[in-house]
Amino acid sequence: MSRGLRRLAPRLIVTLTVLLFLIEGTFGVVNIDIAEQQLVDEVVTGTDQLSRSITAATWQAMLADNREAAYAVMSTLADEHEVERIRLFNREGIITFSTDGKTGERFEKDEAICAGCHGGPRTLSNLERDERVRILDAPGDRRLLGITTPIFNEAACHNCHASELSVLGILEVESDLGQVDDDLSAQRRRVILMSLVHAITFAIVIVVFIRHFVGKPIKELIGATQAVSSGDLDQPIQLDSGTELGELAASFELMRERLKSTREELDRFTQSLEEKVEERSRQLTEARQKLIRSDRMASLGQLAASVAHEVNN
Repeated sequence: MSRGLRRLAPRLIVTLTVLLFLIEGTFGVVNIDIAEQQLVDEVVTGTDQLSRSITAATWQAMLADNREAAYAVMSTLADEHEVERIRLFNREGIITFSTDGKTGERFEKDEAICAGCHGGPRTLSNLERDERVRILDAPGDRRLLGITTPIFNEAACHNCHASELSVLGILEVESDLGQVDDDLSAQRRRVILMSLVHAITFAIVIVVFIRHFVGKPIKELIGATQAVSSGDLDQPIQLDSGTELGELAASFELMRERLKSTREELDRFTQSLEEKVEERSRQLTEARQKLIRSDRMASLGQLAASVAHEVNN
C-alpha cells in the first residue's frame, strides 16, 4: 500500500473507531443512568411499602400507648427485611426510637436531614413519595436510601393528642444501596467491555474493508496512472468495481485510449511528414542534378561552337 494510503487508512480507522466508542459510551452511560433509576425506584418502592407496613403494624400498639410493643415490631421488621435502620421522630424532631440504639438526638427543621420535608413551601402531609426520599453516604463508601413517612393524627388519636395537630411524628426507614451499586458497577464493566469488543471488531472490519474495497483499487489506479505518466499507453486500466472508484478507473481508461489514439495519429502524421520531406528532398536532388547536367551540356555546346568558329576562321 502506498504512502498516501498508509496515512489515510489509519486516520479513517482511528476516527471511525473513536466515533463508535463515543457512541457506545454515550448509550452505555444513558443505559446505566436508566438502570440506576429503575433499581433505585425498586428500592424506593420496597422501602416505602415497608414503611407503610410498619405504621400499619404498630398502629394498635401506638393507639394503646404500648411503645415497647411498637418498638419490638419495628426491630423485628428491620431484621426480617434487612434494612439498615429504622428511626422514629416526634414532632419536636427528637429521635424517640432507633434500631441502632441511638436515641435522644434532636434535629432542627433547617438542618440537612430535615430539608427534604421542611425546605419547601409544601407541608409534610402532602409531599409526594419522591420528595420524601433522600440518598445519603454511609461509612465504607456505601450509600443509603432513606424514606420518611408521616404519622398522621387520626381521629382515634385525639384522645391523647390535640385534634388541630395534623402530624404526630415521622417514621424513617433507611435501606442499603450496596446491591444496587454492585449491580451498577457490574453493568459499567459490561458496558466498557462491550464497547471495547465492538470497537475492536469494527476496526478489524474497517481494515479489511479499506484493504479490499479501497486500498487495492487505488493501488491499481496508481500503478496504471504511473505507467501512463511514464509514456506506457499500452497497459489497460481494468478495475471491476461498481463504485465511484470503478467510474474513476473507467475515466482514466478513456483518457488512456484517447491519449494512445492521439499519439498514434501524431506518429502517423510525423511518419507521413518525414516521407513527404524525403520525397521532396529526393525531387530537389534530382532537379538539382538535372540542372547541373543542363549547365554542363550548355557549357559544352558553347565550347564546341567556339572551337568551330575558330576553325572556320
